[in-house]
Amino acid sequence: DFPLARFVLHPLTTYPPNEFFFRLPAALWGVLGVALTYALARQIWDKETALLAAGLLALSPYHIRYSQEARNYTSFLALHLLTLLALVRAVRRRERADWILYALAAGIALYDHLYSFIVLAWQWGLHALLALVNTRRQEPVGGIGRQTLGAHSLALLGAGALLLPWAIYAAGGPFL
Repeated sequence: DFPLARFVLHPLTTYPPNEFFFRLPAALWGVLGVALTYALARQIWDKETALLAAGLLALSPYHIRYSQEARNYTSFLALHLLTLLALVRAVRRRERADWILYALAAGIALYDHLYSFIVLAWQWGLHALLALVNTRRQEPVGGIGRQTLGAHSLALLGAGALLLPWAIYAAGGPFL
């Protein structure tokens, strides 16, 4: 497990075993995932579509099952929904604070799960593809271009920098 899961679950394992409290974080992450699904869909589409997306996730048998397990599957989903929400906001508003929020969300996601590298690379690749398509169009879609791609790249470098202390520690770095 990556550090975030251990950080959340460790206090719950120091007391006498209680399955309810051990599974509670996954359930809370699952509820947060439904709320973030609504928020992301609302940023992109209308209210009805956002309610449908959140409702489908809330009723998904896989999501319900993973929300009952003492694993970090639901935190993975919630944190990447948060990164997507922050990314959409940053691309639309183009403010430094929004890119910093994206970098923080991506950094926390990296502390949660190894596969976060893949999801963040996928986000960047899709952004690069849209920027390339927009350079060939006379009217760019969504204002996505080289400028936003550069800001996205810097934000991901910032997220990677947030992971550096743990990477040094995990590697048995120079301080151990």
